[in-house]
Amino acid sequence: MKINLSRAPASERGLPRSPEATTIAKLIGFVVTGMLCIFAAVMTTVVESGGFWQYFWLGLCIVLFVSAFSFIVWATKDGLRIDHAGIRFEAPETLPESVNETREGKNHS
Repeated sequence: MKINLSRAPASERGLPRSPEATTIAKLIGFVVTGMLCIFAAVMTTVVESGGFWQYFWLGLCIVLFVSAFSFIVWATKDGLRIDHAGIRFEAPETLPESVNETREGKNHS
């Protein structure tokens, strides 16, 4: 089976991913790892055999907690970038002329 890894021509390219979608994906990653962390914490206290399995669940709980924390920090940094990127939700006709001229200059370059 052949896989084409080259870039698609401009006419065949899909819509670019919005920054909001990636931030929401990171928040979903936070929720999933957080729930797994809670499950691992419960298993750490419930498993009574001790030894390997108790330390296994404790280690998994710590790793999942760190990954959940990193997901939330990562999503927060992206959210701040989105807020300060100057994203506008106005139609191009309602924007001031200076903004329209700047956009046209970028499109022709």
